[in-house]
Amino acid sequence: MEKLDNPYPFILMNLVLSCIKTELEIRSLLKKIDMLLQEEIKQLFESQVTHLKLLKQMSDHIDKLEKEIKNRYQQ
Repeated sequence: MEKLDNPYPFILMNLVLSCIKTELEIRSLLKKIDMLLQEEIKQLFESQVTHLKLLKQMSDHIDKLEKEIKNRYQQ
């Protein structure tokens, strides 16, 4: 058996593979974060739509009350 010049021949290869694995894990985590952010944005948008509907109903009700009050004082 020949003696290798490098006593640790696989250190560089293991380092490269480890870096590749880490990069893949980071990409996976970033993808998960993006998906969570998209879901959160969707929920916030739906909440905003609901709040705007409620505000519209309140505004309509206030307008109706103002007209009733105005009519009472005009009589």
